[in-house]
Amino acid sequence: MRLVASDPAFTWSGTLFVVGLFAAFGATQGLAAAGRIVHLRRPALTILRAVGTAGMLLTMMGAGMLLAPTVLGGGLAAHRTSWPRWLRAACATIAVLTAAAVAVGLGAELGFGLRALAGTMAMVVGYGVLVAMTGATLRPQPDGWAPARRPSVVAATATLAVGATLLGLAVVGAG
Repeated sequence: MRLVASDPAFTWSGTLFVVGLFAAFGATQGLAAAGRIVHLRRPALTILRAVGTAGMLLTMMGAGMLLAPTVLGGGLAAHRTSWPRWLRAACATIAVLTAAAVAVGLGAELGFGLRALAGTMAMVVGYGVLVAMTGATLRPQPDGWAPARRPSVVAATATLAVGATLLGLAVVGAG
């Protein structure tokens, strides 16, 4: 955070808040992963995946909201292997464009120097780890069940619409 803040300052409350949010994210993703490891049945695993989703949403509070499409889009692109390639590519595109818009905004605010480059690299690595960690929550359940095609298309379209909207907000905020 010190790398990307225009006025970096340390506070215990801010640090503990951020550490607590990411600890809760890790714990909820761990619960979903544990449910998969012990082969829970669909109802119980669905509950743990919902808990994992709630934990994922914690990382999107405050300034993290701008990178919500990166976590969601990147996670869906990486882990929803049953989705058509075009849909996964669209999710990945939204994820990458959002991160790029935030990086450009960061460069514009800090100047395109080593500090902005280091902050951008830290953001890419950090959010790459977050995307990888969402697998237990976002991967399809292993029992082979799939919803009807129409609700899947509606859900995918809604996901892309929300991602595109958040991408637009990131671009407007970066400019």
